[in-house]
Amino acid sequence: VTYLNVVENEISDLTGIEAFISLTDLSCHSNQLTSVDLSNNTLFVAVCNSGSNRIMTSQNGYDWQTRSSDIICDWLSITSGIRAFGDSSNYTLFVAVSYDSYIMTSQDGINWDISDNPTGNSLQTTSICVGTPHIGSYANQPLFVSVGYANVNGVVMISNDGFYWISIITGDGDGHN
Repeated sequence: VTYLNVVENEISDLTGIEAFISLTDLSCHSNQLTSVDLSNNTLFVAVCNSGSNRIMTSQNGYDWQTRSSDIICDWLSITSGIRAFGDSSNYTLFVAVSYDSYIMTSQDGINWDISDNPTGNSLQTTSICVGTPHIGSYANQPLFVSVGYANVNGVVMISNDGFYWISIITGDGDGHN
């Protein structure tokens, strides 16, 4: 089990959750929980825009191990979420974006695949997140969202699988987005 959703179930104790060692996405808000033991479930992943340690992972948040990447990029932001579609749907995917138009993906936080500028814009990305919209074309499915700019326009990229992206130009082209 990598994903568990127990939102709004009046749960007051999640004893035993630490046995789910593959769990990477736990949704448990709106319950009566005071603590959750995820000591066996943790994988922290960090990216950096300079230096030799561009990708690092940690099981405890204190001891870090450097991971390799084929391309040295200005990595700015990382998120993880459950893919809605594709060969590995319902599994966690880590997605990192770089200032210089690259997107890097990993299913385990250790082995990474890199794609160059998936939308074809002269894009400079600045951040990424994942969420589940409640209305619209992507209602009730996880959606990766990356924000950046191309030339003087703002750009929002969206993907429901972390690999195929759609870009949406925002702003009026005058640099005021």
